[in-house]
Amino acid sequence: MIKLNDAGAVVPLNKSILRDNYLLLLHGIIYAALGYSTLTENGIFTTGLYIAIIIYYLFLQPINQFYFLVGFVPFENVMKIASIDVYFILLMISIIKLIYINRDKKVYKISGLIFFVALFNIEMIGDIGAISIGKLTIILTTIAYLYFFSQLSDLTSYRIVTAILHYVISYIIVIFTTIMSYGSVLSFIQLVGADSQLYRFGETVDSLGEEARLLGGAMGIPLYSAMLISMLLSYYISNNTIKIGNKVLIITFCYAGVLFGLLTISRSFLLCMITCFLFLLLSVFTRNWRKITKALIIIFITSILLYVAQADLINSKLADFAYRETQDYGFGIRSLIYQDCFQYLEENRMGYLFGFGISNYGKIGNQNNLMFSYLAHNLYLDIIMSVGILGGMCFVGLFNMLRKRAKACFRSKASLISVLPLLVFLVFGLTALSLTNLKTWIYIVMLIINVYAVGKSVAIQDGGRNGE
Repeated sequence: MIKLNDAGAVVPLNKSILRDNYLLLLHGIIYAALGYSTLTENGIFTTGLYIAIIIYYLFLQPINQFYFLVGFVPFENVMKIASIDVYFILLMISIIKLIYINRDKKVYKISGLIFFVALFNIEMIGDIGAISIGKLTIILTTIAYLYFFSQLSDLTSYRIVTAILHYVISYIIVIFTTIMSYGSVLSFIQLVGADSQLYRFGETVDSLGEEARLLGGAMGIPLYSAMLISMLLSYYISNNTIKIGNKVLIITFCYAGVLFGLLTISRSFLLCMITCFLFLLLSVFTRNWRKITKALIIIFITSILLYVAQADLINSKLADFAYRETQDYGFGIRSLIYQDCFQYLEENRMGYLFGFGISNYGKIGNQNNLMFSYLAHNLYLDIIMSVGILGGMCFVGLFNMLRKRAKACFRSKASLISVLPLLVFLVFGLTALSLTNLKTWIYIVMLIINVYAVGKSVAIQDGGRNGE
């Protein structure tokens, strides 16, 4: 079996896989260095690391740059030089490379160009003059990357296994870095004991864990965990050629995701897990019913065993969930945020159409002492407050063009199981996420492609091995 690389050259598939594995190892080392940089105050090390990352990124092909970004986005708030986010330089490099590689091809569609120009201008008008040129440049570069990647990326080179592995390695490093921010593994174990000194994994305890906030903290880890579980479940159920060792690893990582997700005492995470469970039940009636039934049985048995082994800890965390329900800072504050958002929209009805700027609307909330000063805590309301309904339509239009390209490239149809990770992300968006974060854009791109790649790419890969 053969495949085409980003330059259009024919490469044996086994060599391509070997190259991807080397890149995965190197990227894992970079993610680990980024994690370490959050725990150290060595300015020379961190600045040197960021410069080295930018130089290295220059030499990657666009699809490998995207894999890198998949694992990088939890560290987006880490990569700063003089308090300025510099990850937008990576996006600029990708844009220039995509344009250069496709310079002789007529691949631009007029509808995509209209969506891009409209969204770009709506955002620029909303934020220009209200925020710094640096912040505006970051947001506009992110919009441009979405457009050029959706139009010009070589999806024939996309391997879902490589994307998922980048995500898994990044997840491991985020969790380990967060644990180490509490002093040590032993200190963390003591904090999460039955006495529950650590109320939510990712929050600070007596000044410990402050660094974890840079990686998302108690809001980011539930998202990372829910996505990990849903992607691995989707991959496992959609493919019939997974070796027993890999099956064990998938089950292990799924339960690690459940553990650390629950430790954050996040109701958004619980909502995502309910979504996963309901979709598994619905999928029992599809052609994958045997694997899904087996997965449900494994989940049931191992859950009982885990409860028997750690009943005190589990009961204490269940009590923490119940405690959150009685606190006004839970959904109570979110309801006040939503109320202030709609009230401000009613007072400024043009905002329904064009929004107030991705960064500017939070600033407006702060200036007027409104609850959305820390953003909307709802992706869909955030889109309306940021770029309005018209901007939201452009946003959806660009993603829909990517969806059509992915569907045509992999020649496959969406299924309940292949859609599950994207649905979990969108469900999480009911209570969190914002267009200000790079992770929102990159994760949606990855999950849309994965809907059509989840079964197809593995079939090609296994066919390549069998034909060697």
